[in-house]
Amino acid sequence: MARPWGLCSLLLVLICAGVQIAAAQEVDEGVEVEEEEAFEAQRAFLLVRKYAADKEIVKGTNTTVTIELYNAGNSAAQDIIVTEGAWPSQLFQVDESSYEATFERLASGATVKHQYNVQAIEGPQYVRTEPALVFYKPEYGSEDVQRTKSSVLQLLVLTTTMKYQRALLRAGMWITGGALRTPGQWLKSLWTVAVLILIGGGSWLYRIVTDTRKKHQYNRALKEVETY
Repeated sequence: MARPWGLCSLLLVLICAGVQIAAAQEVDEGVEVEEEEAFEAQRAFLLVRKYAADKEIVKGTNTTVTIELYNAGNSAAQDIIVTEGAWPSQLFQVDESSYEATFERLASGATVKHQYNVQAIEGPQYVRTEPALVFYKPEYGSEDVQRTKSSVLQLLVLTTTMKYQRALLRAGMWITGGALRTPGQWLKSLWTVAVLILIGGGSWLYRIVTDTRKKHQYNRALKEVETY
């Protein structure tokens, strides 16, 4: 009778040992994952925004373009290179030296800007520019080079006449509470007003002519009565 109990005890010991080993392995794996995540979190992460001082510019005028870099990571970015996308030379005049900028370091939570001027030489045009490319090392001493790009900049180039037309349209939108937004809507409303004026004016003229005719008829009848 002692042998079965001994076998059961041995089996129970082996099961407990296996459970403890498995639990220890899970703990070790969890620690390794946490350490890897913590290591990966200590890296720079750049967010890049590209925008212009004016969303609408008039042909022949300048506007300032800004490429803004923000480090959203937990480590400083190193050896940053900003390469601007090419502007269409037939539409804009840009100093070629503005196409590239370098920054040695950008701390976590910090912002840096690269700015330059462009001049619109043709219009009207709606232009969607290429994004700027940014290369950087995510941590000190790293050989890994990260690549990201900016948002896309959209510009509307206007002629001087179009500028004043749009200003008048905005004023009209404000006056009408947004009911009239486009030149077509304004033209339609003007035609409607003209038709109403013609109808009203025609009705007024008709009443005048009718009243005048009635007066003439009355005066003629009165003279005939006086003659008799």
